Amino acid sequence: MNTDEIIQKSISGAKWTVILSIVAMPLGYAINIILGQISPEALG
Repeated sequence: MNTDEIIQKSISGAKWTVILSIVAMPLGYAINIILGQISPEALG
């Protein structure tokens, strides 16, 4: 692999990291809302 390929793969990996982080944020919020609706007794 030459330098250009390494840079391109690094940029691609960084883009995927940002995309997955953006997708994960609302999912985490939704899970907290769902678990907040369930009483602590039901969760054990």
